[in-house]
Amino acid sequence: MVEIVVSVAAKVSEYLVDPVVRQLGYLFNYRTNIEDLSQKVEKLRDARARQQHSVDEAIRNGHKIEDDVCKWMTRADGFIQNVCKFLEDEKEARKSWFNGLCPNLKSRYQLSREARKKAGVSVQILGDGQFEKVSYRAPLQGIRSAPSEALESRMLTLNEVMEALRDANINRIGVWGMGGVGKSTLVKQVAEQANQDKLFDKVVKVSVLQTPDFKEIQRELADGLGMKLEEESEQGRAARLLQRMEAEKTILIILDDLWAELELEKVGIPSPDDHKGCKLVLTSRNRQVLSNEMSTQKDFRVHIIII
Repeated sequence: MVEIVVSVAAKVSEYLVDPVVRQLGYLFNYRTNIEDLSQKVEKLRDARARQQHSVDEAIRNGHKIEDDVCKWMTRADGFIQNVCKFLEDEKEARKSWFNGLCPNLKSRYQLSREARKKAGVSVQILGDGQFEKVSYRAPLQGIRSAPSEALESRMLTLNEVMEALRDANINRIGVWGMGGVGKSTLVKQVAEQANQDKLFDKVVKVSVLQTPDFKEIQRELADGLGMKLEEESEQGRAARLLQRMEAEKTILIILDDLWAELELEKVGIPSPDDHKGCKLVLTSRNRQVLSNEMSTQKDFRVHIIII
């Protein structure tokens, strides 16, 4: 009989007492839950950044990124953004509590509970981001460009870009088109032609990529200019590069594979508006990045020709 009573009491405690204690825990452990969420989303952010490094390296090697990796990165980005907004809202709510001299228990409970829930999701997303490999070597496409038509089209675009470079009223030129159509090859030819025709005292070409590595971009610029950067800080390297480029009477800077606006001053690239002898050639998959964000004056599209 005693065992039955004890068993019933245990069940009553499980269904009635435990939930109450758990709900109260959201109030008492409010700060702990918020701080735990902050730490967990920071770990996720670091993991997302490491994954981006692997993706960038794979792209540089000409590999295709696995679909599940892209989906995970998109999911992680969305969740991190959501949590950042949540934490900002939590700060604002906390300020309002202190203005009222006491916390709003309902709001405190809801925020604590939501933080605990999001922390669990963060751990799940972090665990899902373990991939054996992030990319694969894509097979050659079955559909090929028609050699004669492709060559004629590329030569026409090359000549148009070179004509724009010779125009004294144009200092920002854009080249755009979908991935893999030959934008990088085209601007490489532009650089070679500009050197051959002696249009500029200096021609420098660097790759920017989806997630710009400013230190690497600055290193490539320095190599192209035949100089060594000894400054440790990003700002110091930028100042040194800017000083070096402004010393050139005429200079062509080619920035390949832009995905978003690039702050020229932050890298150490002079604005063509300030340095009249400086011209920029920029490539991107998105024309809006060129015309709207980088203020290109003339844009040329590179088409793919399919047979």
